[in-house]
Amino acid sequence: MQELKVNDLGRPYWLHSNFPQRLLWKFLLGIAAAAVLSYSGVCVYFFLKQGAMIYKPTAEWAEVPSNVALPFEPVTIDGVQVNGQSVSLSGWWIPARDNRAPAVLYLHGNKGNISDCLGIAKTLHEAGASVFVVDYAGYGKSSAFAISEDSMRASGLAAFSYLKRKAPDAVARIVYGRSMGGGVAMLVASEVGASIDGLILESTFTS
Repeated sequence: MQELKVNDLGRPYWLHSNFPQRLLWKFLLGIAAAAVLSYSGVCVYFFLKQGAMIYKPTAEWAEVPSNVALPFEPVTIDGVQVNGQSVSLSGWWIPARDNRAPAVLYLHGNKGNISDCLGIAKTLHEAGASVFVVDYAGYGKSSAFAISEDSMRASGLAAFSYLKRKAPDAVARIVYGRSMGGGVAMLVASEVGASIDGLILESTFTS
């Protein structure tokens, strides 16, 4: 093994006063600066791309309720205000036979659109409920829009207001949110309070 050279003061050779320490410090500072810049660049990238990483909307419907033997009415909700801008929401009203049946607002997750919700819509309908599925602004046939927490909150509240008007005689009004839609459902529930009779969260984050 090669011996580490030391000077007469017992210090390693590379710390000897004759060694160009300025170059060493410049080298170390350069490494530190590169690390800080790299980390900052990664943070900026994720900040700018966070919306695209979270929200995965699709515009085209894979199928419509009639494909799975569900009666439905196409719904358009106009004039929904999001940060001073007006947008339209698109959805499907799937009525139960009894106008007093429970009415469920179903809020889907971060991917796809309402055409991906027909399985649960059919289950709820067969259980005797009327179901309203709606696309947030930026999803499906709703207005193209930069999706954000504000736009989803506004979409959820507008959809619940429609549900109340559409099913005034329902024995219960329930907000059902799946995955990210559970967050929207909680926002809606926190604002409408006693106007809802039940809140269902499926596969939703805990905080």
